[in-house]
Amino acid sequence: MRQDPFEKEMHKLRSQLDLMNPPKDVWDKISAHAIGNKPLGRTIWVWKSAAIILLGMTIGLSILLLQGDSAPNSLSDISQEYRQIETDYQREISDLSARLMINEINQEEFEWIFDELAMLDQIQSQYLRDLAKGGHREKVIGVLIDQYEKKLNLLKKLELELNRQQNENATI
Repeated sequence: MRQDPFEKEMHKLRSQLDLMNPPKDVWDKISAHAIGNKPLGRTIWVWKSAAIILLGMTIGLSILLLQGDSAPNSLSDISQEYRQIETDYQREISDLSARLMINEINQEEFEWIFDELAMLDQIQSQYLRDLAKGGHREKVIGVLIDQYEKKLNLLKKLELELNRQQNENATI
């Protein structure tokens, strides 16, 4: 292996270099110069400034996202058209429930209908949470509208059953 001329010279002088001690004031001057040249104060100031700017941007973005277009919690939060659809279904369901006096009906007698209504409410709650999370929005909207239709149909079945029961009682 071929050695560089500098390395050869260093190898020759190594023993002499190991024995040599520089004067004390040389090391003092070197350390003073090295410490004085380091811009520690400036470096710390730059990092602190960057951290403050990053923190400010994070807070600003968080506020903007929270106040901006928040996730929809119902169909009416999506558009005026869906607001109208949801309002119509809710009004029709509310009117039919009031007309049937649903709170006064013996739920044990029509247990299957009330179980279905409770299950529809649970499913609707889950899909409303899914709507707020985002993703598959069109499918979730379709399911929510379908839930209103199913609930309305169940209440109409209940109304038919109650009418049938009243007719049977009237003929007896």
